[in-house]
Amino acid sequence: SRITVQTFSDLPRELVLKEKSLKLGLRQINARISTELSRVNPDRKLIDRLLAERRTKEKLFAQLKIRLEQDYPSYSKLRYPKPVTVHRLQRYVVDPDEAILEYVVTRSRTHVFAIDKQRFYTYSIDYPRKDLERDVLAVTKPLHRAEVQAGWDPSVAYRLYSYMIKPVESFLAGK
Repeated sequence: SRITVQTFSDLPRELVLKEKSLKLGLRQINARISTELSRVNPDRKLIDRLLAERRTKEKLFAQLKIRLEQDYPSYSKLRYPKPVTVHRLQRYVVDPDEAILEYVVTRSRTHVFAIDKQRFYTYSIDYPRKDLERDVLAVTKPLHRAEVQAGWDPSVAYRLYSYMIKPVESFLAGK
């Protein structure tokens, strides 16, 4: 049998089905809106009707999430985790001798969020997604083979370090 979040909760089947139905309905509406918008002459009345239908389903879904938070908090916390703030990370998670680096990779750049007990900095690095993926693959692929040293290129590892760690080295000093 398949292990799911529902397996670990006492969530009634009716609510599971309602949640799945609303999510599926929203995906279908969004697909129909996207299809209609991509047409040469989109039907504005249809789009307006679909947008109204989406708002209704979004409202029902929001109400369901509130009910799940109140009646089934364990399930809700697993299924819909709340974002943590930087302040909470600094206060409750990061120790004075630690730092967190979070990377957001976009098509054209990589962004680093550096957090320690007292500071929060952001860095923007000229390392596009395709280049980063190529380099990570080049470094990790040999690790999956028995003869690791044979195909491993240290210059690629150094390039990864130069782009991903070196810009935040001063932030990491003493950590």
